[in-house]
Amino acid sequence: RIQAAGNCHLELVNVQITAPTGIAALGGASVTMKGGSIDSTVTAVSAIGAAQVQLQGTKVKGELAALGGAKITGP
Repeated sequence: RIQAAGNCHLELVNVQITAPTGIAALGGASVTMKGGSIDSTVTAVSAIGAAQVQLQGTKVKGELAALGGAKITGP
């Protein structure tokens, strides 16, 4: 799992993630994933609070879950 918290700004390019939970973004974190894939058995992306996750051309297997004011865009 890749986790970003606080005011972290993370960019992932052509990364392949295989995990029960692919990306967890918390608080004010901002994550952009360009290309690549997320192969998840539970939650592909979990965003909580004011977190922002952008998936651009990413292949996703698994659920997308945004709680609070969090936002997930894409793929």
